[in-house]
Amino acid sequence: MKNLIERIDDLIYEILNAYYLNRKKTQSRLEDFSDPLILHLIKILKWEDDINYKKHINDINNKWLLPMQRRKINKKRISSKDYENYLFRESFPDNFKEFDIIVNSAEFDEYRQNLKEVRSNKEVYDKINSMIKPICDDLSNYNFQTIENYL
Repeated sequence: MKNLIERIDDLIYEILNAYYLNRKKTQSRLEDFSDPLILHLIKILKWEDDINYKKHINDINNKWLLPMQRRKINKKRISSKDYENYLFRESFPDNFKEFDIIVNSAEFDEYRQNLKEVRSNKEVYDKINSMIKPICDDLSNYNFQTIENYL
């Protein structure tokens, strides 16, 4: 009898471990996309960049969001809340001051110097904040088609 109980315990451990690893792997993958996704959103919302606009849109759609929409955690769709937490809340600042520091960092110097600004930092911050929930809802419901629908 003890042998059966040990086998059941081992099986439960294996199932829980597989569930945990699948969840952590998916979470990690989403978090890996978080920073470049936010940076690309800032670039397309803040500056007029006719040369790179389509590339940024393509990257957002085809490298990050569409592939993530197809992912599941243990055969279940990813919840809107999980998308929000892993794709945006890990990298997107909680307050405007932090966001302003990011946008004014050296990473965006080339954009600031060479491109026309079309939105203030505050407008970009507010726009991204307003996009997060609808994007995550659509990803969770397999309705996301292109980031352009949210711009």
